[in-house]
Amino acid sequence: ASCFICQAQHFFKLTQALLKRVSKVLLEGPTPDGTAAASPGMWDGLLLPADAFLEAADEFVNALYVPQDPSFVSRALTAVTNPIRDLHVSLSLLGFAGRPAPTDDADYLVAQMKLLGIGRDVTSVGAGAEEKLAKDRKWFDACFAQLSKVAGAIVLDPNVPAT
Repeated sequence: ASCFICQAQHFFKLTQALLKRVSKVLLEGPTPDGTAAASPGMWDGLLLPADAFLEAADEFVNALYVPQDPSFVSRALTAVTNPIRDLHVSLSLLGFAGRPAPTDDADYLVAQMKLLGIGRDVTSVGAGAEEKLAKDRKWFDACFAQLSKVAGAIVLDPNVPAT
């Protein structure tokens, strides 16, 4: 059995790769709607989850210091995974990822983003971008699945020392 600190480290490595890929994909373009680069609306839609993640990540790391309180670590983990879920919803609306598992919060966020006009028409992808978009979707879907799996594996067993 691997320690929860190792799982947390793996979680942050995956998150770092995710955030780098988001920047790379959006800066390189084309986006699923065929535009050449990310619009200000796209960036605005991604800023809130990114800022929330940074704040929650700091709290999560603080929760991992000894002595760990399992309930505090659990709350901090939930707080750090919520912005990742919000980012997943945003990328899904932009056409870069599949739809995340339904939750009340995710459905509310989708509705709010559509009201703000942040969603994208993914049917107008240019012919040359279709293959790249499929590759990006596959990468993002795999990354979000792995993040979910790793976050679920971060559990505190009071009988196992933190190493």
